Amino acid sequence: MDAIRAGGAGAGNATALAQMAAMSKASVAANIETQELSNQQSRIQGEATRQQTLMDIEKTALAEEVSAFDRKETRELAAMDRSQNLVDRDNQQAIAYDQAAQANASAAWGSLTDAGLAMVDMGMPKKD
Repeated sequence: MDAIRAGGAGAGNATALAQMAAMSKASVAANIETQELSNQQSRIQGEATRQQTLMDIEKTALAEEVSAFDRKETRELAAMDRSQNLVDRDNQQAIAYDQAAQANASAAWGSLTDAGLAMVDMGMPKKD
């Protein structure tokens, strides 16, 4: 200020200097406000990204759970199918054994009948 007075510029220069300082202060304040707004937008964007990442992880985890359940269900169904196939095979085998037993019994009765008839024929006199 002393230099301004000594130079003879006086109050006009001091006012101009004060106005420049006020404008500079306002500019710095505006820059700070702009930076704070940018920081807030970055925080919001970061939070949105974090939330999206968490949702993606959750979605992936759920999809894997469903996939694991499907794989387990497929294994269980295959085991049940195999068990049913074994039961069906055993039932078919039992039917085949029953049929074979009936055929053998019929053959035995037939043979026994033939033998009985042959014995009867042997014991009966023939008519001439």
